[in-house]
Amino acid sequence: MKSKKMLLLGIMTLIGSTIFGQVDSTAIEEQDTVYFENRPNYVGVNLTPFFSSILGSENNDIKAFVVYKRNRGDKNIRISANYTTISNRSRYNYFNVINTNDTAYSARFFTGNYKNYDLRLGFEEIKGYQYSRLHIGADLIAGFGTYTYNYFENDFNKDSTGLYRLREFDPDTQIKGRIVGDYINLGVSVTFGFDWFVSEDFLFTFQLAPQFTYHLLRGFTNYDQHGVYSRLNSFTDFKMGYFDVMMLYRF
Repeated sequence: MKSKKMLLLGIMTLIGSTIFGQVDSTAIEEQDTVYFENRPNYVGVNLTPFFSSILGSENNDIKAFVVYKRNRGDKNIRISANYTTISNRSRYNYFNVINTNDTAYSARFFTGNYKNYDLRLGFEEIKGYQYSRLHIGADLIAGFGTYTYNYFENDFNKDSTGLYRLREFDPDTQIKGRIVGDYINLGVSVTFGFDWFVSEDFLFTFQLAPQFTYHLLRGFTNYDQHGVYSRLNSFTDFKMGYFDVMMLYRF
């Protein structure tokens, strides 16, 4: 009886060591093998402009884009078409008093806006393949943009209570000066993101996307009655605040 028990224990030990040995070997093999997705294509849109327009404060930079990604194992190759501008633009950015007397004063109000269009080509390194994962990526940026600066003037009259009241307000008809610059945009962008798979077909991506761009001036037009604007120049720009919320479809 004792010999039978020893034989059975030996057989179970041999089977157990064999099974666990195969599991460990398989785990190592899977870890060393790049996983290629069976649905490698992604197409998506950025939802951030929708939320910024509804909930955002004035003068927020927004970036609207459509993106296509192709899975290559532990990396995604991606290309996107982007449009950046200002969300919830205020009526003016700042003002200066240009004339005053005992009963009234005049002020000059300055405002600006921009519109940039570009294509971005890059990749992202991904970690995790089930319900969620992280990624870090980079893109090259090439495009064009238009920057517009203008000012308008308003008069304020003192009323019977001693307060100054705006005589009228119509920025479109009161514009006294405007300068418009056309630019070629070149730059790089990096992304730090989190992917959340809500189903086999759809996922959401939340990512921080700082970018550095150089805006090369191609030319400008100047309409200025008082000589406030002289000319525009090329410039560099670093934006840290882009936060993208994307919805993507896999196929």
